[in-house]
Parts: sequence; structure tokens; C-alpha cells
Amino acid sequence: MFARIDFKALEPEIEKIREAQLEKVPYMLVIGEKEMAANAVAVRSRKEGDLGVMKQDEVVAKLNEMWDALNKKSSAEKPLTEQQKQNV
Repeated sequence: MFARIDFKALEPEIEKIREAQLEKVPYMLVIGEKEMAANAVAVRSRKEGDLGVMKQDEVVAKLNEMWDALNKKSSAEKPLTEQQKQNV
């Protein structure tokens, strides 16, 4: 899994979101003043749009789910090495 983190505090929020969409960033986590006060993150998906505001622990749990699913998918696609076969 690869994560790119951009801290662009000086640009207006809408410009950052538009730039990320043009760059086809799959997920954006936007933290503005409201989110800071609520200890939350606004989540946007390139495909699904605005996913709403989530608490930090919800975002971490969702990212962990995605990571686990990605690992299961990639491990299912790769054949086992000889050493892995011996350990099974």
C-alpha cells in the first residue's frame, strides 16, 4: 500500500480537492478547522465522492480493512514458493 501525504495549508481547500481529483488520487483525507475541532477527518473518494466526516479511529479501521483485503487479494494471486509450501 502506498500513501502520499500533502500538507497544503496555504491553498484554499477546494483547490486542493480539485487538484487531487485531476491527479486521480483514490482517497483524500481533508482536515479543516471543523474537523480539527471535532477530532475527525472528511473523507473523499475519487469514485464515490464525499464519504462524509469520520472520527480518526473509524478512518484507521477502514484503512486497515482495505489493507487486509489488498493483502489477501495479492497473496491469493501469487503462487507459493517452495519454502512457503513446506511451512503449510
